[in-house]
Parts: sequence; C-alpha cells; structure tokens
Amino acid sequence: MRVNLFSPFSPLASGIVTYCEDYAAAMEVRGVDVNRVNRWFWTSWRFNISDRQKSLTLRALNHLRTIGLSSLYPPPGESHEAINHFHVSGNLFTHILLRHFYRVRGPRVVTVHERHFVTTNPILPRFWPEQLRMLRDSDLIVVHTEELKSQLHSVDTPVEILGHGVYPRRYQIDQAEAKRRIGVQGPVVAHVGFLFDYKGVELLLRAAARTEATILIVGSGPFETEARRLARILAPGQTVFRPYASAEDFPHCLAAADVVVFPRKHTQGECSGVLVQAMAAGKAIVAHDLGCFREYLSAERGVLTTPGDVAELRAALQSLLASAPLRAQYGQASRRFADLHLAWDHLAERHISLFKGLHQSSAKTSSATRVPDSETARSR
Repeated sequence: MRVNLFSPFSPLASGIVTYCEDYAAAMEVRGVDVNRVNRWFWTSWRFNISDRQKSLTLRALNHLRTIGLSSLYPPPGESHEAINHFHVSGNLFTHILLRHFYRVRGPRVVTVHERHFVTTNPILPRFWPEQLRMLRDSDLIVVHTEELKSQLHSVDTPVEILGHGVYPRRYQIDQAEAKRRIGVQGPVVAHVGFLFDYKGVELLLRAAARTEATILIVGSGPFETEARRLARILAPGQTVFRPYASAEDFPHCLAAADVVVFPRKHTQGECSGVLVQAMAAGKAIVAHDLGCFREYLSAERGVLTTPGDVAELRAALQSLLASAPLRAQYGQASRRFADLHLAWDHLAERHISLFKGLHQSSAKTSSATRVPDSETARSR
C-alpha cells in the first residue's frame, strides 16, 4: 500500500515530533510506503501580542516551502492506487491543498485536526466554503473527537473517529530524573503547549498561586509576554517558564509534573496532543469539562472542572497535590487508556484497515473530479 501524505504539519523550530511524522513512522513500520509529498516548515514560532492583529494566512504563506507534485498527477484513465491523505487544521491551509486535492488520482482521505487554526472569533463560520467543498468531495473524513464529528452533520462523506495517536513508551520516564533535568523540586503543577489566550494560563496562575507547588509553564506563543507579567503579579517566585528545547526534552517536561492542567476556555473540535501525551505519561490531569477533555477523560481518568471556575480548579489541584495515591490512581487509569486506545500500534492498523476498504469500495470513484479552471486558478 502507498500513501501520499499531504500535511501542513512539520517540526517546529523546537524540533518537537509532530503528529504526522509519528503517523508516517507507524505506517512505514507496517510496510506502508508513505510518500511525504509536501513538506512545509514554520521558520519561526515566536510571536508577540501585536502579531495577533496581522493576517495569519499571509504570515504563514511567507514561511512555507513546497516541492513539485507533477509525479502525482497521472494522465486521465491511468490507474493510480495510492491513498491521498490530506491533513488540515481549520481553513488556514485548505486553499493551498485544494489545487492538489483535485488533481491527484486515487481515494482521498482528509483528517481534520480542528475547526479553525487559532481562531477565537465566535462570528466566524464553523467551516469555510473551500473546506466544506474539500470535505464533501473526499472519500473519507477522519477526526479525533465526537465534538468535531457533530459539526460535520451537513457533510454526507463518511466520518471515522480515530484517537489522537501517541507512542506511550516515549513518555514513561522516571520522575525524579526528569525533575533533576528540568531543574525543579517538590510538587509541580504543569501547563505544556503553545501559549495562546484561549489556553487559560491566567486561570491556572490564579488557581495555583500560593499553593505549595511550583508552576511549570512549558512553551511559547503570543500570550507568553502577558503570562510572564501575570506570573510576576499572581505567583511571584513560584512560576518557572521553560521554552521548548528539543524533542528529547519535551517528554521530561511532562514527566517532571505531578499534575498536568488544561484550563481551556473553549475547544474547536481538536484533540490536544499534549493531553494524550500526559495520559501516556501516567499523569494526574485536571481539565475544564469540555470538548476532547470530556471525551478522553472520565471520572476515573482525570478531574473535570467547570470552565472558568477558578475556585473549583484550585480545589481540584489542592486535592491532588495532597494525595500521592489519588494522583497514582488517575495516572494509572489514563496510561491504561492510552496503551489500549491511543497507541500508534493500534491506530496505524485502524488506518490501514480503512484504506483497504476504500480500495474495495465502489461507492465513489477513485479518480479525482476535475474542478473548473476558474476554481483551480482561485485556489492557487
């Protein structure tokens, strides 16, 4: 089996291993020929507050590099057995993918990772017209959450929910060793991931302030400057900021934590990659009761709190920090769930099974439907 992998995801400057790279590696281990046909790289991920007012699309286009795809477009009538697997994150890259989507031949699968790319404006549509056209003309849609599937009710393409993959062994590291490497001591409450306002870092600082725990904030982003300012006010001397250092360093940041916190203000159908990594690491998790956190966590796998309720979040943190057995109970349940349902060994087999079904299906033609020249021109 051959898979042409189209993806806007790639290693960031920090070198963190991305979802698509892990997916490709898991498929290749099983004998799948993965053709990475499009490699796009962010050259920088450091923003400041003023950058949020700029066009993300134009900024992104200035940092993309693509390679030729002519070998993927055989003449009409020529058989082409490859699965064309497109990964999209909201509408940001959809217009770029469209011109490739309608030219390749063979079944087309679209994995939608979230509704929009860092879009918090509630008046924007759930899906833009270009993205809806792509989804409706695909042979299969893959999502990670029921939340996102429910937003696709107007699309008649089959939708499969496959968990966000993880390599559990990568995150099973001795905690004492991790704390020495990171440079923290005692109980640690951690927030890991890019720093945007909707991630709720301010809520974490307010909830964890004046507890006995070190607040470890790993990552950078447009909210970093404000987060540092709030930390000086709300939790002076208690907060440690650590940028992403390397792919090897990242699992140690998770391993050093006693509790990992996800105080999201809202979700967009996405599944947090850090969430499944924290589960694989066997961490006690506190998260707001919404989206993927509600779906992946449960009464025995984590503590869910009311979004925006700082007092409830503080009580959950204090309860976990006071009880090592309770933390272990939640962590063990999360790790079991990750091992059974989110490990790439399992999810790669699920992908392969679905792809074989597409080859055998006669519900849709495997050759791409040509779009009018005007549409192709618009997508360039």
